[in-house]
Amino acid sequence: MRRFIRAVGEDKNFLIFATFVFLFTALAGYAGSETIAKALMDSPLWEDFQKTLEGIQQNPTYTNAFVTIFVNNVTASLIMVVSGLFFGVFPLVALFSNGMLLGVVLGMAATQSGANPLVLFVTTILPHGILELPAILIAAAFGIRLGITVSRSIVGIFSTTARVKSGEEWKSIGRRTLPMLVGIVVLLFFAALIEAGLITILGDFS
Repeated sequence: MRRFIRAVGEDKNFLIFATFVFLFTALAGYAGSETIAKALMDSPLWEDFQKTLEGIQQNPTYTNAFVTIFVNNVTASLIMVVSGLFFGVFPLVALFSNGMLLGVVLGMAATQSGANPLVLFVTTILPHGILELPAILIAAAFGIRLGITVSRSIVGIFSTTARVKSGEEWKSIGRRTLPMLVGIVVLLFFAALIEAGLITILGDFS
């Protein structure tokens, strides 16, 4: 755990940036939920979201809910990390789309139920989101870090300074990758335990 915290700390600027992007898009998604929902419902992201929900609803056991949520979240996080090698574009897009999706879903749920959106967030998302959201943000931040380092390595072909800098960064990344990935998976494991419990006990599919 100490190695994980130290590894995350070395990317704190990227984590702050990822958090800002996610919060901004979540708020934008909530503010324009009715309009954005129509466009979002035609996207592959919404289709995947609906398939996941339907898969759990068809077999609403704790084990099925846990496995579905855990596998989906780990897969999405690993994709964000690995795809970051392609200049960090995909982690940014994933942050944007996931933040937007969260805001839209929260806005739609608040409209349909008449409940306060803050109450909905605290009671349905925060119990598991307090572990899940940091894991996703850390994965995205690490992916963006990889993309920046790849870009610096390319610049290093023409610049000695950039080459030395990127060499140091790759050594740091190599040292931190394993504790970072293990920490992300552990956070998502416990988040899935909590979310599966909420779904099967309370029937909460938000």
